[in-house]
Amino acid sequence: MISKSLFFKLVKEDIKHRIWLFAISMLSLFFACPVAVAVFISESNNTALPFYMKDIDLITFQRANIYKLFSCWYGIKGFYIIFVITMLAIIAGVSGFAYLYNERKTDFWHGMPIKRKRLFAVKICSSVLIVWVPYILMSIIATAIALVKTGRASCIEVMLIGLLIHFSQFMLVYGTTVLVIILTGNFVGGLCGLGMFSFFLPAVVEIGVLLFEEFHTFVEDGIKIREIMYHVSPIMWVFYSDTTELSKIVCSLFWTFILLVAAEKLYEKRDSEAAGRAMAFRITESPIRIVSVLAVSIVAYFFGDRTFDTKWGIFAFIIGLLLSHCIIEIIYNSDFKKLFNHKLQMIICGAVACVIIVIFKLDIFGYDTYRPDVAKIDSVGINSYILENNQDLYNTNLDISEDLEYPSVYYRYDDNIADITDNMAITDETIINSLPDYLVENDCVGTHTKAFYVTYHMKSGRNIRRLYQIDEYSSGELMTMIYNNQDYKEATYPILQMDESEIVGINYTTLTDIEHLKCDDKNKMRELFETYKEEFTDLTYETRAKENPTLCLQFKDKEFQKKIDIIRKRGGDVGSFNTINYYPVYPSFTKTIALLKEYGIDYNSKYEIADNMQMKIIDYLSDSYDTDEAGRADDYIVTDKKEIEEILSNSICTSFIYSNRINPIFYGLEIQLYASPAEDVEYSDYDYSRTAYFYFKTDSIPEYIKEKYSLTDDIISNESE
Repeated sequence: MISKSLFFKLVKEDIKHRIWLFAISMLSLFFACPVAVAVFISESNNTALPFYMKDIDLITFQRANIYKLFSCWYGIKGFYIIFVITMLAIIAGVSGFAYLYNERKTDFWHGMPIKRKRLFAVKICSSVLIVWVPYILMSIIATAIALVKTGRASCIEVMLIGLLIHFSQFMLVYGTTVLVIILTGNFVGGLCGLGMFSFFLPAVVEIGVLLFEEFHTFVEDGIKIREIMYHVSPIMWVFYSDTTELSKIVCSLFWTFILLVAAEKLYEKRDSEAAGRAMAFRITESPIRIVSVLAVSIVAYFFGDRTFDTKWGIFAFIIGLLLSHCIIEIIYNSDFKKLFNHKLQMIICGAVACVIIVIFKLDIFGYDTYRPDVAKIDSVGINSYILENNQDLYNTNLDISEDLEYPSVYYRYDDNIADITDNMAITDETIINSLPDYLVENDCVGTHTKAFYVTYHMKSGRNIRRLYQIDEYSSGELMTMIYNNQDYKEATYPILQMDESEIVGINYTTLTDIEHLKCDDKNKMRELFETYKEEFTDLTYETRAKENPTLCLQFKDKEFQKKIDIIRKRGGDVGSFNTINYYPVYPSFTKTIALLKEYGIDYNSKYEIADNMQMKIIDYLSDSYDTDEAGRADDYIVTDKKEIEEILSNSICTSFIYSNRINPIFYGLEIQLYASPAEDVEYSDYDYSRTAYFYFKTDSIPEYIKEKYSLTDDIISNESE
């Protein structure tokens, strides 16, 4: 039995033998902690106060900036410290057990009158001390500097949480490294083993996605499949996993415990003769060879197939199969004569890889042609630009980051297709009965095909997701039924879920700008909101096919307005809020239009044209639009008032933000109207504040415009959306 005193003496001796690692830890962590904080302070002291921050003292701003940088540096995603800790964990693991790669050193250590379990514990303890004594010391120094410069006691809390996070991450990588060293018998095998443990399972996940992408109707689940790779590798988990601090600490320590227990058990069973072999345990050779050859050959095929064609894919497959098998045999045996030591195993791997590729490539099991039994469908969820091409307007939110004493705005996109279709439940039997056959039979690839996502909600509780490509101009009666369905609208348009009591403000679009509805009467605003929502709910596919919006409204609720007020209070730019949440007003919205006029908005689909206004039509069809602006000779200048009015009556203003793909627009010609009188329309004199932009409606381009630009039906069709 070994005494505690002897245990600590052995730890001390091991540290002495690896004093070089202690020096490396001290030096690298000195630059990663105190020096880094000093750099933060230097940079922040030279940072000027932004022009819009009127209410904050410069010193307060700089201190807040230092604290933010310090928090990020020691936080859950402090990349550089995590990188240093990861490298030290790998070095500590390799240096502590590297003697297992040398038979004489192995005999020496294992010949000592110490149980292997105790020797294993000595190596673990000394490695942790070699790295973590310097790290704790340097963290204290760095925190003291930050504490003095920021005056915030919370710097200590940030450091302590950071220590816990980084310790758990260090132990996870260290435990993985130790297990790899014990499983392998030389440095080449150890390097390959560390790569396998770190990246093989993420690679398998990526290969799985690669295979499923061969199905052109494949769509990822609500939880992104690729996110799985961040949870199946210690390195990926440490650097990329998006989880809470507590979860990261607990999960890392749990898996560290599993890894170290497994390593300790294998360490006790490992033979001294394993030193020098690629793999310490022969039983592990075949599984690693098989999965590696399968993975490499599949990836090689897809590389050749997608880069060139199927013939090159087959060639790349054969080369990948041979090279991967032979290289692994060389690593295992250190002998070129044994390249084909397991020929049968290689042939079997090649056959299995071929079967897997053929299954996905040729859709053997009918994934793309799958038609669910309509009797088993409970409801369906649908999302497509054919039906609504303004997703970003409705499913994007602006959030405020308050890391410092001042707020900033950033976009948060809520347009996850799976979320939209999962939360939609269309129960109309006509749609459910028609949809599966329609999608499979009309799935194609062409100039005017658009993505069509569908989720079948089965009565069993299973969700089946598919992605089809449907021609937007041949969508027909079924698309009409879907768009006119109330279940579809309620899930697609957030405005239908808004409460009128929350409305506190309304904006509307003009030719060149955004205006605020001047109305202090909340009841009137809510009346306008309810009226609009009623007419928008009744908007049909047929109406959208005949009309285009000539005005857009933005209804601001209390939460939305609160964010605007926060930014405005600090003198910041609130322009971002004018890019989302706008809804169209169609000419057929007679009740809404009447209220707008009553509230002072002179709604008119025809624009008042002053005598000296001018227009420019830019030809994006000819080669000249790629040339220097001064050399563009095909631009058509329009000065005649009647001609301007005619062109405007057949076009739609892009300033209205909202676009209506159901009634397509011709994008081959851009119309620029100088919305206020202009003497000159040269490119060098652009004034965007008085310029409005229009495009022709596809079905109402004047004949003389068609003749001037030689527009055929095919050209118009190809340039329209």
